[in-house]
Amino acid sequence: MGETTRIENKLKLTPGSGIPSILQAYGEESFKFSENFIRIIFPVSAEASDHASIQVDGQALIPYTMEKDREKSREKIMALMKEQPEIKQAELAASLQISVKAIEKHIKNLREQGIIRRIGPDKGGHWKIIKQE
Repeated sequence: MGETTRIENKLKLTPGSGIPSILQAYGEESFKFSENFIRIIFPVSAEASDHASIQVDGQALIPYTMEKDREKSREKIMALMKEQPEIKQAELAASLQISVKAIEKHIKNLREQGIIRRIGPDKGGHWKIIKQE
């Protein structure tokens, strides 16, 4: 039984699930099996993790920089807070199409940097932009 088939069988996946591509690019050592979960490790350099590209069929479509993405999210959060000071974290998440957890992290960082502050309670309070970036 080939390497691809063995891993696909272990994962109970059908051919074409992307496993052959992962195996070809990273090898069998990328798969770590335990009793309750499967971990797939994609080794990348620090440079590659901060600057990657979105690819379809091997073609790079959009240069993608996570740092720029974070900055855009922060800017959008601040703009929405300025427009709607009573906005909730769930509403911010929906507007930016990111998770509430990601919004919480952005807000935590913005608070720690003294850029925003929450005035009043969680319910009934509002956001205040203290300084623009």
